[in-house]
Amino acid sequence: MKSILQSFIDLYQIDWDYYDDIHDKKLINPFINKSDINIHEKFIHDYFYRSGKANILEINKILPNSRNNKNHTNSIFFLGILIHKNTDFKKLINSTDSNYLDDFSFLWFLTCLLHDYAYPYENDLHYLNAISDFDSLIKYFQISETNKLLDQDIKGINHKLFKCIVDYYKYRIICHRKIDHGILAGIYLYDKLVKIRIEKEESGCKDFNWDKEIEKTYALAASAIAVHNIWIPLAKDKELYKHFGLKQLIDFKPIKMSKSPLLYLFGIVDTIDPIKAFSKSHNENYILDNLEIDFTNKTLYLKNKKGSKLDFNEINKKSDNFLGWLDVSLTKKADSLLINMK
Repeated sequence: MKSILQSFIDLYQIDWDYYDDIHDKKLINPFINKSDINIHEKFIHDYFYRSGKANILEINKILPNSRNNKNHTNSIFFLGILIHKNTDFKKLINSTDSNYLDDFSFLWFLTCLLHDYAYPYENDLHYLNAISDFDSLIKYFQISETNKLLDQDIKGINHKLFKCIVDYYKYRIICHRKIDHGILAGIYLYDKLVKIRIEKEESGCKDFNWDKEIEKTYALAASAIAVHNIWIPLAKDKELYKHFGLKQLIDFKPIKMSKSPLLYLFGIVDTIDPIKAFSKSHNENYILDNLEIDFTNKTLYLKNKKGSKLDFNEINKKSDNFLGWLDVSLTKKADSLLINMK
């Protein structure tokens, strides 16, 4: 078995870099290049810049002192690439339903690299007051009437989660005094992507394909981001969920790998990402070098290396968040976790 770090390093450029063959600016795997302390932020910026979508990152300029979790973002990006390549996900997420997109890395970079950019808004009281309901969010970020994510017919997303976005946003504001970062990021991302596409098409830009059909891919990525932080209620919260119009989440049937594969994969990596689990106590290299990874078509296996100082129970505790949300079975041991994806 290889360590996660070595597995990231051994990936081919073409596995994760959608623009490798069509852009002259070479992108460097951030888990190889350790000479730049800002390598993770630079990787995200450069990926969007090379794609002609750098304007999307304006959301981060509003809060310049935002939480630096870019290494977590890049970790789940590469972990998702790795799992997709080695499991049945390569059959399930290789194109949109229209067969317009044949490269997973394009869809995956849109889904992963911006998913936490709105996180700083969650605890900012100024923005809590400014966008205290869904309508004010739409107005504040100048979301176009024609670019509303919730008006899109999206195949491959869990519709129970998707349809409760407005009510869940209200629930989070009132009950937790927080702006849901996933909902904000998803709504924002789709609108910005469509605006950039229209501008590029109208200006006659020929560097990449800016046809309207690509909006289906934008919508799928943005919808996965928008629902990724919607929690299924605990028993004690069921009445509260009913009060906020979230009854459909009470008897929620766990998401199957084949029904919403992008969201399923995103949920797997974002939940058990080792960087998120251990970054408070260990550095990035130590974490990824001391965890081994293996696969079958429908399983993901993580194991602590002999002599590792990582408390593997942290990963096992994180995996409990799958229950009731994703259709999995878990085999836990003191130093390992086997995830059977269904």
